[in-house]
Order: sequence, then C-alpha cells, then structure tokens
Amino acid sequence: MGETLLQVKDLRVSYYTYAGEVQSVRGVSFDVDAGETLAIVGESGCGKSVTAKSMMGLIMDPGQIKEGSQILFDGVNILDMTPKELRAYRGEKCAMIFQDALTSLDPTMKVGRQIAEVLRVHGRAGKAEAAARAVELLRRLGVRRLGVGWGYLIGQLVSWLEENPQPNSTITDICPLVGNASIPARNYQSNENVRLMAQQMGATPHFLSLPALPDSLEEKQVLCSTEVYRQIYQQWEGLDTALVNIGDYPSSPACAPLVRYGSLLQRQRACGRMLIYYFNEDGFVIQSEQDFAIQIPIDILKRCPNIIGVCSANTSAKALRGALKSGFFTHIAARADLIKTLLE
Repeated sequence: MGETLLQVKDLRVSYYTYAGEVQSVRGVSFDVDAGETLAIVGESGCGKSVTAKSMMGLIMDPGQIKEGSQILFDGVNILDMTPKELRAYRGEKCAMIFQDALTSLDPTMKVGRQIAEVLRVHGRAGKAEAAARAVELLRRLGVRRLGVGWGYLIGQLVSWLEENPQPNSTITDICPLVGNASIPARNYQSNENVRLMAQQMGATPHFLSLPALPDSLEEKQVLCSTEVYRQIYQQWEGLDTALVNIGDYPSSPACAPLVRYGSLLQRQRACGRMLIYYFNEDGFVIQSEQDFAIQIPIDILKRCPNIIGVCSANTSAKALRGALKSGFFTHIAARADLIKTLLE
C-alpha cells in the first residue's frame, strides 16, 4: 500500500439531548493508506454514519466531537481547520455520498461529477475557468454526439468557446434539443448556439429550423411531419451526451405553460423546468396531451447515457432538488451559492 492518507485517532462523538449525553462513537481508531479501500460494517445505530460525518467535519449541534479526538488527512488535523479550510477540503480532497443522495445536494457529495460553477467554491474558479472545466468534462467523457439546450450557462459556455476554440475536441456532431425561442436573447437561440459551438469545436452542426413553441398542437403535428424534424429526430436518437438547462416554474421565458398544460402544472405542484418540460418537487415530469412544444421527446432524452444539468442564473434550490429526484441527470453544473442554499 501507499503512504498513510487518513488517520482517525480515539474518535469520540456525543450528542447532548434532553435526556442527557448520548455517546454515539467511543474511541474509534483506524488508518487508511493511499489507494486502500476500507469498509466499516456494523449494525444500525452503531456509529458508522457519525464516524463518516466526523471525517467530513459535518457534526453539528447538538453533536460534539470530544476533546482529544484526532482526524488527520495527509497529516493535517481537520478538527483544527477554519470554515474556509473545510470548504476547500470538502469535495476537492474528500467527498461523501449520503444514504439518500437525492434528498439534498452537497458540495461534499458527488452528484455524477461536479462541474462548472460548483467548482468555484473548491478551486476558486471564475466563470472562464468554470466553462473551461465544463469543456474538460466533455473531453473526459469522450463525447462525440452532443445535444444542447438553452439558457444562461450554455450562453456562457458558448462565449468562452468563442475566445478559446477547441478544434481538436472529440465531438463530431452537435444538435439542438429544443426549437428556437421567439425572444431575441442569444442564450435562447438554439441554432445559433449550435452553430457557434460546432465552429469552435471542429464538429458538424445539425439545425432544428422550427420554433420551440408553435401556435397550436395542430401546427406542431404538421411541423413534426417534415423532413427537417425527421432528420433532427435521428440525431436525438444517436446522442451520447445532452446539456440540459434547469430552471424554475414559473419560468423565464414563460414557454406558454397555461395554454400547453391548463391547470395541470398547478394541480401537480410544478416547481421547475428542464428544457421546456416541467417537473414537481418529487421529480415527476408532468406531461400533457395538449403540449405543443417542439423539443427532444422525454423518453429519448432519458435514454441518453450522459445528461449534464446546467442551472440558470436564478434556478432555485427547490427546482434543483426536484431535478435531482427526477433521476435524469448524471452530472450537475450549478452556482456555488445555490449549493450553499441547499445545505442550509
């Protein structure tokens, strides 16, 4: 084995309740070498989770790590770390996957692989570095056929690529996941984003020259019978990675929810949006027979091997939590302050 990476020495943790002191962990000691895997096994309530939380610096009132305990990571006692030092330690050096990982998002928990602005907490990355790391993730995944949604962070990624071309990327084909919005903001112009990304990454662009929101269900049916739609449908079926925007409900742009869903979104308590689908806090994607939006069908999206969720500038904690519970996303890109809100 390698050098000793983690040392836990005489760890004692107590919780102070109305009934008095409860000694949750009493005198636990062990070492873990670099490259070694250690399994801690025991019956329910024996202190496994408390030990793990202690190693992450996550014991909160009324819990207390007793004096004399030591947790040394690479020779440094984490119990002596400042809050700022702990933030750098969590996620960058150590991570924890909780028993019910979908109920919360935590910078100490690996949600797929943490990318983009989440990394600003750990790596002090600005927006430019966040975009660079997102591109690096695409490279590590070996992405070849990429589908792109719309929104703020995708617009930031496009802007970064214009200044930092990646002509030798692994990506061969890029297509939009949703039609073009009627608003002039470039972040919501799917074809333009695809064109620019393909140009800077040496890929072939595929366009969806149809509106995201036609005037009616009947018009959607006509548009979806065209050769333009059939060609993009074939691209969707072959995707290996999708960049999917996560936003709030009610959303901006509004995406005509009342006409498409009637009162269904209110009845099922929608809280968020991915592409221009809506979901509730339980992660249930709400669907309507009257929905006339033109976007990748939900069943095809769910079959995509890698789905990277990118949060907008105002995505709420409630929306992100619902998105995680949907089970769609393999990776998440979110603002550092949004992660902090989920922790509180």
